[in-house]
Amino acid sequence: MTSNGHGRMDTEALRDEIRRTRVELGETMEALAAKADVKARLKESAGQARQRMREQAASTVAR
Repeated sequence: MTSNGHGRMDTEALRDEIRRTRVELGETMEALAAKADVKARLKESAGQARQRMREQAASTVAR
């Protein structure tokens, strides 16, 4: 560390930056994991397609 009296402040600033970086890294990893989960993404897309088809069918019947 430094002998100019700023060593403690610099250390705390570094620790805060490390904490923030860890949080950001965790969020990034979660986002990447969600994108990599092809099975879950396909299941979600299929569910959305089913819902759209139901809405279209209900609209057609209502006409």
